[in-house]
Amino acid sequence: MAEQRRITRIGVLGAANIAAEAIVRPAARRDDVEITAIAARRPGAARDFAAEHRIGTAYEEYEQVIEDERVDVVYIALAARMVSAAGDGVRLVEGFHYRHHPLFLLLLRETVASGSLGALRSLTTELRDSRPFDAASVLHDPAVGGGTLWHAGCYPVHWMRTLTGGEPLVVSARAQLNPLGADETIDAELRFPGDITGRIHASMAPGGRQGNRLTLVGERGELEVENLIAPHAGHSVRLRIDGEAQRTFTVGGGTTFDYQLAAFLGEGAPPPPTSDIVANAVAIEAIYAAAGVDAYRGGSGSAAV
Repeated sequence: MAEQRRITRIGVLGAANIAAEAIVRPAARRDDVEITAIAARRPGAARDFAAEHRIGTAYEEYEQVIEDERVDVVYIALAARMVSAAGDGVRLVEGFHYRHHPLFLLLLRETVASGSLGALRSLTTELRDSRPFDAASVLHDPAVGGGTLWHAGCYPVHWMRTLTGGEPLVVSARAQLNPLGADETIDAELRFPGDITGRIHASMAPGGRQGNRLTLVGERGELEVENLIAPHAGHSVRLRIDGEAQRTFTVGGGTTFDYQLAAFLGEGAPPPPTSDIVANAVAIEAIYAAAGVDAYRGGSGSAAV
């Protein structure tokens, strides 16, 4: 008789759109995962989400999911500042889903670690995600974790830390703030061990080219990736080594969220340790400090160092 596979039961906090894309649909594509419960504080939101996605239990308090004895794992689809944390023996994983896709594994293992680019000299990122100002949105309110760097610039910070294997020194930073004091646009110059430079531009300002790009420059060549955050939605890689003709290609695979869930369940490379969450937050806080912006209360006007 075949051994029955253990079902991992997941509870979800927050009925945001990201919950459906990042965990509900990937779970539905597996036979060893079940979304057991969801909670949302907005009246009726959890009930409606549960009905749409065929989730058996809907709660109106987050604690009810956490205390549900059926739930093995809690997925948090909430703004960063709305999350309060966990006790002894609880494993925390930050959802940097991009790092589990074959595209990033190619960059990390076959390009950077193999030395095919030569010693890294610089990393440059540009991220534009237009989000017109809305005072009621958590994306724009510094009191609940709003701001470009917390919302989206955290990805470039994480790319650079992961690819260099080191923590940054912030050389300079400049921010343009929204009316609530959260950063609408931020630029930072970083330096990593080995005299590797890093440059970040991240913006939620309306207009202009949208998307995200990472450019790596080494002693022997240059590599540029478009849409490293969500390559399953379309991406491109351009590579030039030793003056040869540029190669342009893509890397096949499923969604980053499917790979992330698989990694959490023990398939493939494991997610980074909890200490990585702290280290990325420390780097972000240092960028804000260099820009003269309080990471948790925001600032006023514009700021620069």
